[in-house]
Amino acid sequence: MTIHINSKTFKSGNSTAVRLPKALGIEPDTQIQIIKDDKGIHIVELAKNIDLTGIVGCAPDMRPVRPEDRPLLKQPRAWDEPDEF
Repeated sequence: MTIHINSKTFKSGNSTAVRLPKALGIEPDTQIQIIKDDKGIHIVELAKNIDLTGIVGCAPDMRPVRPEDRPLLKQPRAWDEPDEF
């Protein structure tokens, strides 16, 4: 779903600011990234940090999978020679 909202910049100290209307659903203290490129200015909401402290130690026997233990099936690719399969 795309929402188009017009807003106006205003002066805040030595900066130019913009109000983000409530209709966008952005909560106060939300981390955003402002990107300026040749197509314009884009405001992107950053991903929220996930607290993983509650799961530490839940799987003490879990180990990384070694590359030699990862089964890979050879599948044909568009650039493979037809007689290889």
